[in-house]
Amino acid sequence: MGIALADGCSGGEARLNAGGPRSELTMKSLSLPVVLALLTPLSAGCASIVNGTHQTVRLTSLPEGAGVAVDDRPTNRTTPAYVRLARNSDYTLTVSMAGYMPQEVTIEHRLQAEFVVIDLLLGLVPLIIDASTGGWYELLPGRAKVTLTKTSAAPGPSAVQAPLGP
Repeated sequence: MGIALADGCSGGEARLNAGGPRSELTMKSLSLPVVLALLTPLSAGCASIVNGTHQTVRLTSLPEGAGVAVDDRPTNRTTPAYVRLARNSDYTLTVSMAGYMPQEVTIEHRLQAEFVVIDLLLGLVPLIIDASTGGWYELLPGRAKVTLTKTSAAPGPSAVQAPLGP
């Protein structure tokens, strides 16, 4: 039951024999998994692996419980809310509540240059993947607070103050 390395007499391949025909490993059978394992990091974009293709943005309002729309499309979320957005676009988030004036927050995507440099060093495939998926972008601001102002028809204080941004 010893381990012996054959000299490659059978078709030019080396064999590792660990005691029987069922336990024989050939260099050919090992080469494909090894090559695939070495190429896997190069087949995906660095930023897509680290950041993902989406980012969650936190949105709060005063008063709480306001509805949230993304690019004029209503969502089923109310503030405080987490909204998951693709990294490769800009967005307008609208916060609205009956009796208050709606407020908008612009979310912009910004290129993270460090990921572009890393992708250039890794090769063409990661560059194409991150460019197409948007993995190398960051959405800013990542958090937003809005103040809703009462309309004259609604009872209560005329405004509630809260800073906009992180």
